[in-house]
Amino acid sequence: MKNKHPTAKFGALTCVLTLALGAQAQQAPAPQPSQTAEGAQRFLSTLVRKGNGYAWFVDAQNRTNYVRGKAVRTTTHIGVMGNDETKSERVIEKQLGAFTVSSIDSQGPDGKPDACLTRIAKWETKEQFVENKSWQTTDEGILIDTPILHNENSTYELTPELVGPHWIDWRNVKLARSTNGAQMTASFKAKNFTAHLSFTGETELVDRVEYAMKFLKMSCDDTTATGF
Repeated sequence: MKNKHPTAKFGALTCVLTLALGAQAQQAPAPQPSQTAEGAQRFLSTLVRKGNGYAWFVDAQNRTNYVRGKAVRTTTHIGVMGNDETKSERVIEKQLGAFTVSSIDSQGPDGKPDACLTRIAKWETKEQFVENKSWQTTDEGILIDTPILHNENSTYELTPELVGPHWIDWRNVKLARSTNGAQMTASFKAKNFTAHLSFTGETELVDRVEYAMKFLKMSCDDTTATGF
């Protein structure tokens, strides 16, 4: 039996290669989107929506998440002839733990988008702003002891400076990673506050956060245009 013409063999081989390349093209993963500052902002915003973002704000007096308020104390002396009640008020203050961030974006103070700014727009605290405590003491008398009941109600409020939105400016930001690698923090010092925005998670996730933060810092550094 005679062999087929070489042209027929080449055509068959071409067809097989075409089918094979077509199958590989179908199996090939979709190309990754290009990396941009806007994309890094969206990545961090997505993590915030998943509950991975935290923030704390340090004021000019080096107080972290500083709040103040008032405490009203009611003191009641339980006497034989009746009760004697007095009230007193005092100013109170304390520092809170890190806030859970619930919303960030890239809106600047002028309301316009700026990929080199991250606005920490909303945050929440698990700590109570209203506290109540009661206790009892005894006033020892000559013939009879007098029980004294104490009740103190404390109410805290966020300071006006703390309520307003804060920004992380990637043009002049400091980055730090915790020694155990589970937290990455970006810090920016403004006029009256230093804002800290951090993300926590498994090592692989924090690796991505670190890369995104460094990408933003590099992208927003206008000195890189010099080539140095």
